[in-house]
Amino acid sequence: MKNKQLSPPWLDVTSSSKITKKCEVTTKRIDGFNIQGNKISKEEPLECYYCGCDDIMGIEIIGVAIDEPIIWECKHCNEHMLRFSRAKTERLLQGAPEIDITKEEWEEAWANGPN
Repeated sequence: MKNKQLSPPWLDVTSSSKITKKCEVTTKRIDGFNIQGNKISKEEPLECYYCGCDDIMGIEIIGVAIDEPIIWECKHCNEHMLRFSRAKTERLLQGAPEIDITKEEWEEAWANGPN
């Protein structure tokens, strides 16, 4: 009796000479913020972790479960910093509706006010 070798679920054995790896691409909404580190600051940081500037603002996202900032942003270098863990931030972002709007459209809407 020949031993049958089981392959892991992430491998697709299509022939004896060809093995391909299955990759599932998952997109996390938090990745759009390009947050560099894992440091968390529940309160607004006194200064940016990257450039040292003290001009920090909170980023609120329409439709998340809380009505307060979920990410911090440096107004000088535009780097983003975590307020919560990456996992909690991702959960909050997943609860928000997807809105497809460009920066220019947002600025125009902000400048012109409500309809």
